[in-house]
Amino acid sequence: MPGKAAGPAAVELPWLCPTTDSLIALAEAPTSLPSLANTDLALCAYLLRFAQPSPEPGVPSWSPGSLFTAILPETAAAFLGLAPTGILPTHSFVLSQVMNRSHRAGAIASEIAELTHAVPAPVARTLAHLAPLGWYAVTAVAPYDAAEPLADRDFPAEPERIQTELWGLNHATITRRLATRWRLPQWVSTTIGSLSEPVRVARHVVSDAKLFAVVQLAWMLTQENGLNLGLTSRGDRSEALDLLRLDQTDYKNLALKDYQALSKPQNSGADQNPYRVPLLRNLLRAAGENRRRNGPALIAQLEQQVEGLYQASSELGRDVIDQVRESKLAGLAELAAGAGHEINNPLAVISSNAQRLLRTEPDTDRSEALQTIMRQTHRIAGILRELMAFARP
Repeated sequence: MPGKAAGPAAVELPWLCPTTDSLIALAEAPTSLPSLANTDLALCAYLLRFAQPSPEPGVPSWSPGSLFTAILPETAAAFLGLAPTGILPTHSFVLSQVMNRSHRAGAIASEIAELTHAVPAPVARTLAHLAPLGWYAVTAVAPYDAAEPLADRDFPAEPERIQTELWGLNHATITRRLATRWRLPQWVSTTIGSLSEPVRVARHVVSDAKLFAVVQLAWMLTQENGLNLGLTSRGDRSEALDLLRLDQTDYKNLALKDYQALSKPQNSGADQNPYRVPLLRNLLRAAGENRRRNGPALIAQLEQQVEGLYQASSELGRDVIDQVRESKLAGLAELAAGAGHEINNPLAVISSNAQRLLRTEPDTDRSEALQTIMRQTHRIAGILRELMAFARP
């Protein structure tokens, strides 16, 4: 392929093809997909496109229910029916270097997210992994052309110009066009497509400025300590640190940390180029058909489970209300018993003294007042007897 055709060819890719093991899991073990996506970047991009990810990065990128849809295996089968495209060449030195850097950037982004509590760590890690999307795409269509910018001595200073001269399009342009054509979520496309800009510019474009700053800072650290891919060429470290409320000491501490090397998933032994596995497409199509056929039954089962959970929560709520009521009544009874004993003693003194004074009182008005006191003490005594009766078990 002519050098300048690599960029335009990259943006025409229908997909990045996941490995054979990932596609088998897509059909047979959907619950394992999130962990596989941490090492298979093509699977990560595929899930972000078709697994109905959240419109906002406040939760992990995909929910478990979305991994069981028939769309995932059916779409993969349809892509496999096209001419072989989107294969990431495992033998490529450039690809291995880019993937190692993306893994390190993901670990750093996760660390920054946990340190600042700015965004969920899994989301930051996912976007840091996917940030070199343009590099992945060019490597998939022209692995030898992908290495040319790194051999140019002017590349670290002018990455976009060198890439445009050699590929026809630079990495940021390829990334933005692919993100748009693949309809990646807004919080994904705006972040990975703007990493070359400083925060003051990017914050007017990106969906989440703090998420952008976390990913950009992670890639700045990664490129300072190894291969420079030109992802953050115009980025300003101080602006990213200020937005995340970090300082230069925090930055140095992050740079000094030892991050684990890329952990490769266990290979099943099958050819990891899915286009060379004849029965894989049939497996994916069968999985899609089974999910569509079993969909209504699954929905009915889920509805029954939801109804059961609702009934259980309702009963639990009523039990809690009854327990609270009984606790209040028990407390009130205890208060009544204590109050009855405490009030009866002074009340008896008042009543006996009023009776003694009444027997010797010659004045009619004072006699009536003493009789009123006695009547009221008898009334209070009656109320106390009722309270005492209430307080008995």
